[in-house]
Amino acid sequence: MNDIRNSQNYLHSQRLVSSLIANSDITTDDLLVEIGPGKGIITDALLERGCKVIAIEMDFSLSAALKDRYLDSEQISVVHADFLKFHLPSVKYKIFSNIPFNITAAIMNKLFTATPPPEDMYLIMQQEAFYKYAGEPFSANGLRSLMYKPWFRSEIIHHFQPTDFTPVPHARIVLARFQRRSTPDVQDKYKNEYFDFIAFIYLEPGENFSEKFKRLFSYEQQRRVKRNCSMSDMPISSWSYKQWLTLFEVYREIVSVERKQLVAGSSKRLLKQQSKVQKVHRNRARFS
Repeated sequence: MNDIRNSQNYLHSQRLVSSLIANSDITTDDLLVEIGPGKGIITDALLERGCKVIAIEMDFSLSAALKDRYLDSEQISVVHADFLKFHLPSVKYKIFSNIPFNITAAIMNKLFTATPPPEDMYLIMQQEAFYKYAGEPFSANGLRSLMYKPWFRSEIIHHFQPTDFTPVPHARIVLARFQRRSTPDVQDKYKNEYFDFIAFIYLEPGENFSEKFKRLFSYEQQRRVKRNCSMSDMPISSWSYKQWLTLFEVYREIVSVERKQLVAGSSKRLLKQQSKVQKVHRNRARFS
């Protein structure tokens, strides 16, 4: 039985891969972490670029072949490991990877919450998954995009053709870039508080502003906040990123310490809830 973590679509054009890397902001001074190098088509291009590479391959036979292939190269370290359990570098590094689509969420969460996080990430991923993490202007803001948008800006670098991969994927695939902001929209010292705030709002019942904030703001505060943030009682899905940032600042300034205790720990509660859902999905996939 194949492990769903090993499900991956591989590029087969060395010219295409080399072109993408040549047109990126990756330089010879960079340390690159590659997730799931497979047979090494991206690895070769990164080494040709002059980068130092840490290639993390979970499949034993593939990692053994890569170790033999690059035996005499001091530029690369091939690691046989599960990326989700791998300790990322403590120095500055970047990512360029064709990630396994079935564990995109787990990979993205690890990268975005790493200490330190990557300076830059080039990820070959499903377009719909990119939308979830990018939010506006590509799609409506959602939980995943709001959690990380203050620290990373995102863009699509390249749209692939299905025939660029083996096996041919059914989904649309893009090369996405997530670049770390030099100045984040939320200061790092407020990161955990921001995570809890976003998670709390998503966990609260209801769809509109009044329902989501009724336990945090008094009726009069709600009126003032809606006016100052140019918000009607519209659904959460239509709030702009700028409005979310403003709401967080207002929350920090006017909500009492007692009410903030309602919010504390919300991100952990949300992760626990999501892990239960993901476990159900994995079990269904394993036995389907």
